[in-house]
Amino acid sequence: MKTCAVESPALLLRRTVLQSNIERMAVLIASRNLLLRPHMKTHKTPEIAQLQIASGACGIAVAKVSEAEVMALAGIEDICVATEVVVPSKLQRLATLARDIRVSLVVDSDVGVTAAADVFRKAGITLPVLIEIDTGQHRCGVQDVSKARSLARLIKMQPSLSLVGVLTHEGHVYQCRTRADLEGASIRAAETLVSVADALRADGHDIRTVSAGSAISAFAGTTVPGLTEFRPGTYVFNDVRQVSLDACSIDDCALSVLATVMSAPRAGVVVLDAGSKSIFAEQIPPPFSFDYAGYGLIKEYTGARIMSLSEEHAVVDLTQATGIPNIGERVEIIPNHVCTAVNLHEEIHVIESGEVVDTWRIAARGKVT
Repeated sequence: MKTCAVESPALLLRRTVLQSNIERMAVLIASRNLLLRPHMKTHKTPEIAQLQIASGACGIAVAKVSEAEVMALAGIEDICVATEVVVPSKLQRLATLARDIRVSLVVDSDVGVTAAADVFRKAGITLPVLIEIDTGQHRCGVQDVSKARSLARLIKMQPSLSLVGVLTHEGHVYQCRTRADLEGASIRAAETLVSVADALRADGHDIRTVSAGSAISAFAGTTVPGLTEFRPGTYVFNDVRQVSLDACSIDDCALSVLATVMSAPRAGVVVLDAGSKSIFAEQIPPPFSFDYAGYGLIKEYTGARIMSLSEEHAVVDLTQATGIPNIGERVEIIPNHVCTAVNLHEEIHVIESGEVVDTWRIAARGKVT
């Protein structure tokens, strides 16, 4: 089917760019002698996870138990749940998965440790766990070595748990406003993580996995000796945020939202049929690598700005654009934040040379439990 037959709004994925992104990261991580464990929160699609495994990934990371269930059903056999799970019913679902595949879990509290230990003891399974370390994002994770040591001692007392590593998500680096600051923050986060791993090893713990993860920090953070694993996510598609932080070019953005011009209500303005339910209403901080503002970048018209979104409409300011699209014309929008945009759609149209060559269901879309 020709791309022109796809009804908008819809997700378009350029297969060759996708594969290039997957292979580029795989080569980079392998060159640093690290294991690659991509986070599937960006794509939520089993076919893409399988492409990542085929390119050398050791397994995947997920944020939710329901995501792990989808990926296990698709044949992925090594899954790290990189978000704390403390509810017994969810831990029981993990235990069910752990009977057939390798499942690991992050913890950052005594409550989380004892909850997991109780469920997995009753299931007769030993669960590999990693202590999450807060290296600057100030979200989840322990914030000092003494707490990590205390938690490690508690884990060691649980026959149903096995402490295998430490993990961080250095998401705070996205707030950096210069390339030098970004690289420095990425390196400091990795160094902090490694230092905690060394402290736990000095206490006698067998810390095999030292896992960092943020697509934007891959080029700098992975240079730190002592890391063993990296968990990037957004790189698989890329988006305006990645471009704005000089992590990739526009040509490296594999996924876009197809939209149609539905109205031209006044001079210098058109309205598209893709609103906040299609591209997500998120702006980005002032970028440092190119001139941009708005709710998504329109590929065909440089300077066009999506200045406002409602649920089903995008209002586009064309006063500084290189041209003016006609009513009925179709355009492609690169999302500011591709992960949230993907979660709004049910399927991805895979295209090559203007042809739709496949359609993949976003099987983990809406999986938030």
